[in-house]
Amino acid sequence: MAAEIEPVVELGVLRTDNLTLTSVDPLSETIWRLAPSLRVTQESTRISADAIYQMEAFHYDDIGESEVHNFFDGTLAVGLVPERLLYNVGVSRTQAIKDPQSTIPPNNFVLTGNLVDLDQYFMGPELRFPLGQAVVLEADWRRTKYRYSEPVRTTDNYDYDDGSFGIDNFAAGRGFAWALRYDTQRAEYDVVGVPPYEYRQAAVELGAWSSASTRWFVAGGKESAWDDPLDPSLEDAFWEVGFQRTVAERLSAEFAVGDRSFGSSGRLIVDYDFGRGDTAFSYTEVPTTNSADRYLRGGLLDPDQPPDYLFQPDGVERFIAKRLQWSLSVELDRSGINFTVFDESREERTQLDGVALPDETQSGGNVAFTWRFGPRLSLTAAVLRADRDFADEGRSKLSTDSLTADYRLGARTTLLVSYEQWEDRSSTGAGVNYEAEVVTASVSRTFGRQ
Repeated sequence: MAAEIEPVVELGVLRTDNLTLTSVDPLSETIWRLAPSLRVTQESTRISADAIYQMEAFHYDDIGESEVHNFFDGTLAVGLVPERLLYNVGVSRTQAIKDPQSTIPPNNFVLTGNLVDLDQYFMGPELRFPLGQAVVLEADWRRTKYRYSEPVRTTDNYDYDDGSFGIDNFAAGRGFAWALRYDTQRAEYDVVGVPPYEYRQAAVELGAWSSASTRWFVAGGKESAWDDPLDPSLEDAFWEVGFQRTVAERLSAEFAVGDRSFGSSGRLIVDYDFGRGDTAFSYTEVPTTNSADRYLRGGLLDPDQPPDYLFQPDGVERFIAKRLQWSLSVELDRSGINFTVFDESREERTQLDGVALPDETQSGGNVAFTWRFGPRLSLTAAVLRADRDFADEGRSKLSTDSLTADYRLGARTTLLVSYEQWEDRSSTGAGVNYEAEVVTASVSRTFGRQ
């Protein structure tokens, strides 16, 4: 199948009453915005690709300055042996927050100095090989490279490796079930004196099918000791019990409780497709490091993913991440709702050498309601909230409210008008407690796929 190419150009004007997001002498500004983008997708027997490039060019009318930002998000899977062996590659250019306790800009036109470009590259193989009728061998390994455009952390650039190996007979779907698993994580920092972070786990799983869709299991094995961060060897025993349920391609659920090297643990993961929408719920407790963070600032391919409001690029730490997240998407004839909510605590935080750090938490989410008044006009009301408790007992509450009208002038041309309110209420010393309003009018033109 040939690649599908979709170019889009958007031209607009914005008016804000607080360009620098400050609580003292806010600066009003009129901003012109040009945002061309290009999306390329391809699906074939051997190649699956999805990539988006977007440029944002801003001209600040009153102060007479201009800025240009370039963003990219792309993934490529090459079937070296179709349905057996893949090689995955990904590249992204996004932005990270320098200091989470300082000004958090909700948009790229804001002038705060608290954003830095971050390039991420990942690559690695993925293997799925059947051994007979029921036994399947699976393995994957991925190296992700993080590269900042300017020095912002003691470690600056670093690499993160994530790998797994497993063999099981789950394809049988009945009778006795078994599995062998091995997982490894490693973060390597480009600074002398900063040790790598490693965590490993080896497990044996035994169980049985109680029906064609439900499997019960008990698992146990060895993993790296949480209280000895510089030794990744398999020293501590762990166990867990639970069940997994799968109904066609509509429902997938897994639940387990147990005891890990860091204490008691549990997880619940549910994905459900109900025709007019889908929902996903998850609760996990895992040992990890901020180097493995997947929620830095979303991405062009997954813009609804909540960013990480606690990420600090100037520090290296490990912690137990206890995260609950629920997302729901429903599309009706004339309306729709999309939301994601989350609650996360980072417990037993330590530096890589074991020096203890206080716990931190973050919670919040985004909700969007859309009403369609006909084939041309739609109205969307959206709300975003994020509450954070920092290690130094500082607190921050971020909020964004918006109302957007979307009117189709033609099959490929859209007029968009929006009003937004931004607010930050912070008890930290670096917090600016700003308020801002933004009005936007823009026209976008899609040039079709070819």
